[in-house]
Amino acid sequence: MVKFRKWCGLFYIACITNIIYADNVKYKLSAVEPQANTAFNNQNSVSDNSDSSSSKKQSEIELSEKLVDPLAKLMFIPLSAQNFIWTNPSPVGNKSGFEVSLRPTVPVQLNEDFIVINHAVLPYFNVPNGAVSPDFGSTALAPPGYSNIFGPAQFMSIIALNKSYGLNIGVGPYVNIPFGTVGGVDQNYGLGVAGIVRYANGPFLMSTSVQNAWSVGQNGNATAFSQFMVIPNIAYNFEGGWALFTMPYITADFTQQGGDWMIPVGLGVSKVSYINKVPFQFSMSSYENVVRTPLQPEWTLRATITMILPE
Repeated sequence: MVKFRKWCGLFYIACITNIIYADNVKYKLSAVEPQANTAFNNQNSVSDNSDSSSSKKQSEIELSEKLVDPLAKLMFIPLSAQNFIWTNPSPVGNKSGFEVSLRPTVPVQLNEDFIVINHAVLPYFNVPNGAVSPDFGSTALAPPGYSNIFGPAQFMSIIALNKSYGLNIGVGPYVNIPFGTVGGVDQNYGLGVAGIVRYANGPFLMSTSVQNAWSVGQNGNATAFSQFMVIPNIAYNFEGGWALFTMPYITADFTQQGGDWMIPVGLGVSKVSYINKVPFQFSMSSYENVVRTPLQPEWTLRATITMILPE
């Protein structure tokens, strides 16, 4: 049973990867006619006026490329669900928990040279008591059972060059705001810095997002923290809005002995599709936490639905 659970998270990725390679032959690097790159390629032929209007729509490929680019000028609202799996011989036992979060991104153009990418994470957790949940880094201390955790909310504003270059760098403030208590323990406010380095070349994109928040002040019985997260992102875009990617959330708490590092390794697949002319991206990924403490989960399964808003 444990062996089955260990590999079931990767099974669907292998299946969908086969679909990608069966449906896509080669990525088109050269420029294409606007009418061949519209959001309505797969629809019936329309009048010249309709073609002119639809040609302004971003293609599925272009949207897929922008959604994996953390510095893209694109407004979108992802709804992400993560399933965390603990297995024996973990002190937590054979249990699972989950996180549901809204992660809106809103770009604001300052001037011709600079743009600000505003990003927020508004999470809700349900995790076994005594366990350490990814993206949160705290231990629930309530009696045996599960803890329902709202927050902490995370906000960052990244200032980057407005022009699109192959290599781009952004940096800005990062704020951590608690919503309440965790297992009867208060949460401290956090303040820190975030940075992004991005490189793109045709269908290939590679980026790294780094952030660290230090606890500020003393809120009730809360403990100090120095929460670190780095998110490497490697993606390759195919025709039809498909993309193959890896985007693990690597976390640490430098106030703990050894840093409480968690390093996942895994793979994901995404697809951009239109629903009533509104573009959405659907993605699924699976990660094994190859470096972790006994209280951290062994596996993380992630599914995300992203609504893309007009620019």
